[in-house]
Amino acid sequence: MSERSTPVTINVDSQETHGIISVPSSPGHCGALLLHPHPLYGGSMNDYVIGAVERLLLDAGMTTMRFNFRPVEPGTTYAGVKGAVEDALNALDVFISMTGLPHVGVVGYSFGGSVALHLAALREIEFLVALSASYTLASEVVSMEDRFSAITCPVLLIHGDSDRVVPPTDMQALVSLLDNAEISTVRLDGEGHFYNMHLDMALDEVRTFVSQQCTKLTYGND
Repeated sequence: MSERSTPVTINVDSQETHGIISVPSSPGHCGALLLHPHPLYGGSMNDYVIGAVERLLLDAGMTTMRFNFRPVEPGTTYAGVKGAVEDALNALDVFISMTGLPHVGVVGYSFGGSVALHLAALREIEFLVALSASYTLASEVVSMEDRFSAITCPVLLIHGDSDRVVPPTDMQALVSLLDNAEISTVRLDGEGHFYNMHLDMALDEVRTFVSQQCTKLTYGND
């Protein structure tokens, strides 16, 4: 799958959490930071959806980094969505510093998708993919109307229409706040929150979207 995997440390508020940077055998100029589901409900960088996304991106020649939000690891303390955004900001800095990649996007799932939206508003990233992002979780931090209008990168939102954890209506609620972004949305018929039915379809959508963005970044619009 990958030619090289490197453990990394992320420091936030005098605490340490960890991640893994994976580099494919023939790396391109694009990379992606991967954000996992809720750390208080079993989410970690080893989540199977995040692992599947990592595999498809590495196969596409993209360098990836996944990491654990606090408090997945011993000695770290949960600091809410705000703290997770801080974790992601620090992880993004580590990723870019260690790889020197010119083009980096973010892919988040569930809790990670909500955090990814804030990250895209606070930093210039190349693309954003959010699977089953929660409007309620995203709203814990600040006024989203002001913050999310700062998102200008291309955005792909994916949600199952049978999701009983995060209502499918959350996707449209988030779309209404992204008034300065180029947005694509995908509703998966019969899919729940955990992608037990159509994970392959979700991955196909991610692959197509991310490949299009990286092709534009590498070769322009020609």
